Amino acid sequence: MSDYEMLMIMLTILALLLTACGFLLALLDFLEKRNNKRKK
Repeated sequence: MSDYEMLMIMLTILALLLTACGFLLALLDFLEKRNNKRKK
């Protein structure tokens, strides 16, 4: 049972990291688009 719990915890942490990375990439993309609009 402990092995299963460890696996679930690792998967949860991995999912959180992926979500955070995706959010950061989306934020950077949004800021880049906003800056490009300002320059034009």
